[in-house]
Amino acid sequence: MVDKQPDSYRSYSVSNQDEFVVPLRYILAVFRRRALPVLLFIAVVTAATFVVSRSMPAVYESTVTLDLERQTPQATFGQDAFLTTQLNIIRSDAVLRPVVQKYKLDGYDPAAAERHGNASEQEIPVVSNLRVSHPPNSFLILISYRSHDPEQAVSIVNSIADSYLRDRLSVGALSSQVAEQQLAGVKDKMERSAARLQQLDKAAQQGKNSALSSQLMQVENDLVAVQAERDRRQAAEKLFRDGTLDAVQASPQGESLRPLFARMTVEQARVDKLSAQYTPKHPEFTKAANQLKETQDMVEQARKMIAAKLADDLNEIAGREAGLNKRRTELKAELQHLGIQAVDSEAIRREADADRALYQDMLRRMKDPGATAKTPENSIRILDRGRIPRSRVSPDVRTNMLLGLVVSTVLALGGAVVLELLDDTVRDPLQASRLFHLDILGTLPTLKGLRKEGALKQLLTGETSDRQSVEFLNSLETLHNSMLPAGPSSQERIRSMLVVSSGPGDGTTTISAALAVVHARQRRRTLLIDANLRHPGVRETLGAGLDTGFSDVLNTQTLWREALGHSKDWPELDVLSAGAGGVRALDLLALKLPALLAGAAAEYDLVVIDAAPLGAFPESLQIAPLVDAVAVVCAAGRSKNAGVQSALVSLARVKAKVAGLVLNQVTVHG
Repeated sequence: MVDKQPDSYRSYSVSNQDEFVVPLRYILAVFRRRALPVLLFIAVVTAATFVVSRSMPAVYESTVTLDLERQTPQATFGQDAFLTTQLNIIRSDAVLRPVVQKYKLDGYDPAAAERHGNASEQEIPVVSNLRVSHPPNSFLILISYRSHDPEQAVSIVNSIADSYLRDRLSVGALSSQVAEQQLAGVKDKMERSAARLQQLDKAAQQGKNSALSSQLMQVENDLVAVQAERDRRQAAEKLFRDGTLDAVQASPQGESLRPLFARMTVEQARVDKLSAQYTPKHPEFTKAANQLKETQDMVEQARKMIAAKLADDLNEIAGREAGLNKRRTELKAELQHLGIQAVDSEAIRREADADRALYQDMLRRMKDPGATAKTPENSIRILDRGRIPRSRVSPDVRTNMLLGLVVSTVLALGGAVVLELLDDTVRDPLQASRLFHLDILGTLPTLKGLRKEGALKQLLTGETSDRQSVEFLNSLETLHNSMLPAGPSSQERIRSMLVVSSGPGDGTTTISAALAVVHARQRRRTLLIDANLRHPGVRETLGAGLDTGFSDVLNTQTLWREALGHSKDWPELDVLSAGAGGVRALDLLALKLPALLAGAAAEYDLVVIDAAPLGAFPESLQIAPLVDAVAVVCAAGRSKNAGVQSALVSLARVKAKVAGLVLNQVTVHG
């Protein structure tokens, strides 16, 4: 046993896991660990997108470009309003109906048209493949139509453009007549506005309604004042009826009560003073209390009188308000009878001026030869007719594949993150160090067939030399060197070590046996003890050891030196197998093991103990405080975080010296 331990071996203490910040390299490790399913999902989705896109029927688009000359009349609404109107006309029933009937597009039923006797009575469906647009900052209109047949797309889009031009031509023939009708309507409106303004000026000059209007204004002012007074009296009456004494005293109507309030305050103070000196039945206290009661009754009586007076005032005010309302109604009826109404003269004047300006503008346009010469048939022309498309517009295989690639990447990465969050096992050294705040002593890669009997012995004796075996041996050497640093004196070295895990199947027997062999190969005397009496495996793993062993030593059936098995392959290695004493021998563990370790430490450079899992059996916790260091083994992707955490807490409770974690069965990428 040693008296001094290296600083790197310390008792484990539970810390707050919320203190750490997830580093970027950990996130990259997550995606790297799940790279294969992520890439496979992305490849499958992208390939499926390509296959579906190629199998979809091709869609072709043909476009007609219309040019609206800048001299086109735009009335008073501006360019945007005029262009929007033309777009709606192209989509209208009058333009699309002839095309739908001609090409018998989806939704058109010739039999129904014959039954109606007039095809125009049949509802024309919306042409879903039609798109009409206007490029910004231009006088162009683009009419596009999509179809699975490129020739049909060209024919339909050109027919729609021709139908639109014919419609505009028919409208142009009626433009002069419509303009004259509009001019007459504006003129009539202008004359009515002028007559109304003249009547208003005349009525204002005569002053017929001035007296009645003045009376009405005076009545409304009086009514407002009465209503305000009513609100004040209502508030005061409610205060005196339901309010507190302090609020009543602070009100204007409480001026007459203030002497009584002052008297009541003095008497209340006298009663409070006497209550501290005398009992309630004392004559002095009784006299003072009666005086206070009389004053309180006087205050309450005066309060009720003021409240009653305020209620009478409210009734009087209500009568005045009713009279003023009646008078206001009479004055309004008289004004209405005389036909005089309140009007906004400025608004009427503005309306009359606007009607006059509009009439003059329209009259000027009618008389302008340049304006009348520009009719729809010579102001709108087809700049570029539709042509047979050479390539399809849908489905766009490249765009669909790019979209599939982006979506599948997002879904795959999101799924990887979700799976990582749901995974509650120890997965890699960085995650284990971050979660448990312990040093990672080393990692051992996954090696197939290592659990077979004699496989580890063949590996350690050099009988297998493939790449994976070499990597495993290198990792084992690194683990040994990190766990057993050589100091300048033997007092600084670890003389006894316990290899334990939180659950079964994590590889403690393999690691403890391999560490003992590596140490013995350095010509250092090494003792390997199989303390896992539940499931012993050291003897089968290395092919060394006797039938008697650790359990027999605990039962005092033999001495520990007599139960040692000597390895033929590694002369410096001795093995104390589990023996045949059974698990009952563990009851004597605390009594016998300290002396055994003390004797072994005097003869061996290192004692390695393989023990049962901490989460299942208690004997490992008895061994842990007796050794110089404890190495906790975790199986990557198998050991639960909660199990490892519980094992570490148990070791800390018995003050075991935890050297760190050994991560076993790690999958090597690339």
